[in-house]
Amino acid sequence: MIAQKAHILHAKDSGCGALFFLTLPNKAGEVSTRIASIPVLERKSFRDRAGSKPRPLLSGTVTFLFTDIEGSTRLWETRADAMRVALARHDTLLERAINAGDGQIFKRGGDSFCAVFRRASDALIAALAAQRALCAEPWPAGATIRVRMALHSGAAQLRDGDYFGAPLNRVARLMAAA
Repeated sequence: MIAQKAHILHAKDSGCGALFFLTLPNKAGEVSTRIASIPVLERKSFRDRAGSKPRPLLSGTVTFLFTDIEGSTRLWETRADAMRVALARHDTLLERAINAGDGQIFKRGGDSFCAVFRRASDALIAALAAQRALCAEPWPAGATIRVRMALHSGAAQLRDGDYFGAPLNRVARLMAAA
């Protein structure tokens, strides 16, 4: 299991797999960098939550997952018809991976998702499952989708069905750097 205080420095795609480079503090407070990979067997089965009652958003220390499609503006301008099809499929794949990891989507904007998880390991497994599903998808010609993702754990303020605070700022900065 990956510690709650682990920070992803970089995720490298190797075909349909991924290696995660993490910073991990030890008991003495020293930080070391480790490489982690998540085996396929750790994925949870997909389940559909369509039509179910919304769950209350998580509070306390949680892990945030932010996603965004790379180059989506260019795709919309050059391949709008293909992008409509691709975006619908992208949304389905991300929703399934997030739900399978027991995460909750709390915000969507265009082609981006913001989700929250109780455990960092569930968020990481969901991100990897989403990347593998996206990699395996037969995208429309000229509209191959690549998705940037960032994870960060912390205690954020919950207000009016949304999160605020330093952990959100950090995950947004990680997203911008991805």
